[in-house]
Amino acid sequence: MPSPDLGPAAYGPSAYGAEAFTKWQRTVRDESAKKLRELLPPNTKLTAEPECVAGMDFLPDGILDLAARERVDLIVMGVNRTSVPRVAAHIPWSLTHEVICHAKCPVLTVSDFSN
Repeated sequence: MPSPDLGPAAYGPSAYGAEAFTKWQRTVRDESAKKLRELLPPNTKLTAEPECVAGMDFLPDGILDLAARERVDLIVMGVNRTSVPRVAAHIPWSLTHEVICHAKCPVLTVSDFSN
């Protein structure tokens, strides 16, 4: 998570700081959701439009809570490239491992091989 640049709000009254922080969170969530939507190829013929959601929660809990609350059918996660990908997804306490083990729906992991 990027650190917020609150400017003078960091030194002013807490209400001003909280308002600026909330605005910053909303902006980051909106921009992240937009970037997710842009990852879909333009002529994808899906039966339903995917909903792209970004959040600021602790990652495993935030992903799992949202998936349960929204009754999602599939969680798609990007994973970091590693020399041992089969092992990386199963290391206890890793983000991917936690989501895979506790999700109530299938989890598809995708690696970016363009790098």
